[in-house]
Amino acid sequence: YKTKGKVDKETYKKVYQNVGALTIHKIGSTISISLDTVFISMFLGLTTVAMYGNYIYIISAITVFLTLIYGSITAGVGNSIAVESKNKNYEDFKKFFFLNTWLVGWCAICLLCLFQPFIVMWMGEALKFEMHVVVLLVLQFYITLIRKVVLTYKDAAGIWRADKFKPLVGCIINLVLNIFLVRMIGVEGVVISTIISYFFIELPWETHVLFKEYFKQKAFYYYFQMGKLTLGIFSVALVTYIICAKIPAYGLLWFILRMIVCLIIPNLLFIIIYKRTEEFEQAKLILNRIFGRKLKKVIN
Repeated sequence: YKTKGKVDKETYKKVYQNVGALTIHKIGSTISISLDTVFISMFLGLTTVAMYGNYIYIISAITVFLTLIYGSITAGVGNSIAVESKNKNYEDFKKFFFLNTWLVGWCAICLLCLFQPFIVMWMGEALKFEMHVVVLLVLQFYITLIRKVVLTYKDAAGIWRADKFKPLVGCIINLVLNIFLVRMIGVEGVVISTIISYFFIELPWETHVLFKEYFKQKAFYYYFQMGKLTLGIFSVALVTYIICAKIPAYGLLWFILRMIVCLIIPNLLFIIIYKRTEEFEQAKLILNRIFGRKLKKVIN
């Protein structure tokens, strides 16, 4: 390929501004991820860093896998944004959000029920956190990935400048809260700081920007759906955890049995709860296109 001609100043300016904004997003996200480990190391010691790192390693592995899914649909979303109407894309957005919430919720439930026995088998009893820390880590995982549909649509639409300072503000809030909370309540404070930063700063900011800049409407329905679906996931998580709690915590065979419970019970309850909803019916159409008629027979 040989390039010819010159880019006009207006186009160059837009590209420069977008790349600059995207760079700020990437830097802010990297700093935010690193802050927790830095503060744990400074105030709680290397042993706690190692314990925290074991849990984050597992969460990161799942996150990377799910991120591949989001990355694979970004091009399709971008094409749809280019050729379809905003109403059509908004309807698709609702379907993807429902599917994403289901998937992320199921992963969170699996983490909640399987984290502790897996850590004990892998690293031993001494490197296991208390259960309330695990609950906070799972909540952080859920909040982090529940945002991915909004972020996917923002990236596909090229909306980076409108909230370019969001990750920096989030990092500052996270930093300040870490300084106070890590000294007061330990590793729990580090996780709570991240949760507050994500849930009260980054999530509403990026959502407002997407709905204002692209969909041109209020985000009320999105928040309503998020609350309704999250409440359903918490209820299913409680039922699944109670069932798993009746299974001995340690031993490979018992761990496999817990895995089977986590595979069947949450998804069965999700189907029972949401089978009559419009979101479920619309999401089924997407899954049927992807996986074919076999899935339809299983669900029905």
